[in-house]
Parts: sequence; C-alpha cells; structure tokens
Amino acid sequence: MSDIGSLQLEIIKNANALIKKFDKDKYKPKKNSIFYLATYANSIGLVTLKSLVKINQNFISKSYVVLKDIFYSSYYSSNFCYQSKTINKYNKIVVSWANKNNFEKNGTYKDKFFNVNSKNKKNILWYLIYVDNILPNKIGENIVLFQPIKKKFFNPFFIIKYFLQKFYYIVHGLRYFLTSLSSHSYLGEVVVGSFKNYYNLNVKTIIMPFEGQPFQNELIRYVKRLNFKTKVIGYMHAAPLPVPTNLIYKNHSPDEIIVNGQDQLKCFKKLLGWSKKNIKLKPSYRFLKKNKPENNKIYLPANIRKPKIILESLDFLSTNYLINLSKYKVKGHPAFSNSNYCDMLINQINKLKKNKKINSKIKFNDAMIFIGVTGGVIEALERNLNVIHIIEDPIFDLYTSKIWPNVKSFKLNENIYKYKIKKKGQLIKLGTGFGSKLESLT
Repeated sequence: MSDIGSLQLEIIKNANALIKKFDKDKYKPKKNSIFYLATYANSIGLVTLKSLVKINQNFISKSYVVLKDIFYSSYYSSNFCYQSKTINKYNKIVVSWANKNNFEKNGTYKDKFFNVNSKNKKNILWYLIYVDNILPNKIGENIVLFQPIKKKFFNPFFIIKYFLQKFYYIVHGLRYFLTSLSSHSYLGEVVVGSFKNYYNLNVKTIIMPFEGQPFQNELIRYVKRLNFKTKVIGYMHAAPLPVPTNLIYKNHSPDEIIVNGQDQLKCFKKLLGWSKKNIKLKPSYRFLKKNKPENNKIYLPANIRKPKIILESLDFLSTNYLINLSKYKVKGHPAFSNSNYCDMLINQINKLKKNKKINSKIKFNDAMIFIGVTGGVIEALERNLNVIHIIEDPIFDLYTSKIWPNVKSFKLNENIYKYKIKKKGQLIKLGTGFGSKLESLT
C-alpha cells in the first residue's frame, strides 16, 4: 500500500516538473495550458503520465491511444453555437456543461454543480458546453449553448490541415508537438472561437466548475490577454480523485480555486502547486446533506479499461458471499467514452447475476460498488455509506493516505478494496443548499 502511495507521489512530482518545464516564454503563446494530465481520460495525457514513471506501455496500444486522440479533433470541426437573442449586457459569466435533461420546459437551465436555476440568476450569462445531440425545445435568453460536435464524422482533410498548422511545435519536442495535436487542445481553440463573441471588457467575473481541461485554460488565457482585471474563479465541483494531476497549477489557471475540504486544501497547496492565498475553502454547492445516493448500484467509470478484471472481481465478491449480486443494478457514467464497451460489459454483468445463487449470509449488505477512477467513492464515504472499490489500475485508481490523509484502505483481494475515513467533512464538507448563491463565490 505504501509503495503505491509513494509511486502516486512520484507521478505528481514528475507531472509538476513537466508543467513547470513548459512555463517559459519560448513556449508562448499557450505554454503549458495544452496539457491535460488526467488519469481518467484515455488520451495523450494519460500516455504522458505513464511515461513519467516508466510504466510499461505496449507500443501498438499506446500508438492507438495517441492517434485516436488526435483524430478525434476532426469531430470538433463540426460545432454549433445557439443563443436565443443578442447578448451584451452581462458582467458575470458561468462557463459550465449541460445536456437536455438539465433544461426545464420553459427553457431555464438547472445547474447541478451549484444547485441553482438560471431563471434565478438573470444577471448571469450561462455559457454552456452542450454534450447532447438534440437541442432543448426552448432556451432562456441568458443562455448560450455551444455544441462541440454537431455531427460526428471523420474528416481526413481537416486532420492533414491541422497537422500542418501545428507542425511548427515540433521544435519544442515530440511530446509537446503531439500534445498540441490532442483533441483536448483543439477543443480549447473552438471553444474560445465561440466564447469571444460573448465576452466583453465589462465582464468582472467568470466562474467555472474546474477540471483543468485545456479549453478552460485556453479560455482564461484569452480573457487575461484582453483584460487582466477580469477575475476567473474555478470551483471544485467533483469529489477528489486518487491522483489529481489534472489540477496541477498551470500558467493559465484560475485566479482563485474553491475547494470543499481541508484535505483538498492541503493537496492543492502542498502537491499541486497552488498558492494558499488563491485557495478558498467552502462547503460544497453540489453535494448537499439532504441528498441520498442509491444503494445496491454498480457505478461504471467514464472510461472502461479492463472489463475482465471487473467481471472477475464481481464474481469474487458474489462467490465469497460478500455481496448479493442479484440485487444490484448497473449504472453507466453519463460521459462514456466507449459506449460499445459499456453496453457489452453491462450485458456480461447481467448474465453473471443470473448465474449466482442467493445466500442469506451476506457480509456487506447494501454496499455501493464503484469501478475505476471515480470521486463517487469519497462522496459515499462522507455520507457514511458502505463502499467497495474495484480498481483496474492501482496506481491511478486507489485512494491512499499519502495523498488523502483521512482515507484508510483495506484490501479484499488484488483488485478490490474497502475504505474508511478518519474524520467526516475533511474530504468533502457537505453543503446545506442555503449557500448556493453564486454571488457568495466572489
């Protein structure tokens, strides 16, 4: 366990060194803002993270990930922006995500990250990255929807043109060049190309649920170039991840970051390179005390990497009467990057359920089962719920006390762990809902 924790610290240390290396004038204009070192996204960033600690990567599978990430950029060449009327009167903007389920019939937007409705914040412009194919029937006048992908089709001519446009980055080395071609980096360009039509010099504040994505860093770079006085606030909307390398401080990070627990504050300050004066600690706007997660669910991750391990682990839990698998329902992640894999895995899990005998002597009744890289583990623990974690890759999936001091882990087998937290409220301080006024962030 301690060895895994030490390796996780080494990953963070090396990732910090990489980000710092590219924070120099010779890497202008974007510097290190193109990097997305996320452990949960099967992308060039994850390939880079593994290389930083010399994790063996099959050349063919690594090349597949890199090329897939680059080719995905072509989908963003078909984007679309919708607004209900001319917008020019706002001095505060929220940049967030949305899908069709977030909209009421009257066209107002229900923001799940702040637990607020756009109709109650008419003085704010809601600039939303829209991830559904079909637009809402009606959209409020203070809302802009940007669809990164209007129609998904591969355009080889775009890829050739894009490659030639970025080729000059080769002087910065192969790693920087390939990262500049990443779909995450290109998304930053298309988002800013749209956002600049709604930003004006009178905007005092921009608020965004922050994930360290390149489009967020690129948006900040654009805004600060025009008006350095515009304050950009990042909000930690998600529960802490085991190895949060995507949140390392970059050249174009928010002026201020809002975190929801003392462990988060310490991690941002000691491990992720943020100045303490730029970190604010507040109860969560998203995770409220009154909310009740569903038990007897198997929560799949956004990126399924090793379905064999998942099936073997569920079989182990059921065969050894640790859980009653027949009671469980499978819940897919809303942002699946490999939906075919997901559908196949759900079918296989359902077949496994049918073949298992029901036993009255179950050790962990009503446990929540999480798989892979997910912050859902921490939210459930803060709610005093029973948690079982199936890990596909210990280095990136497992919570250790080296990074999160309030977490204690217990090994059930090579790929299955249980956790306890030492003190409630240190990882996520659950909110009441009464503080969910966006004005209180500023």
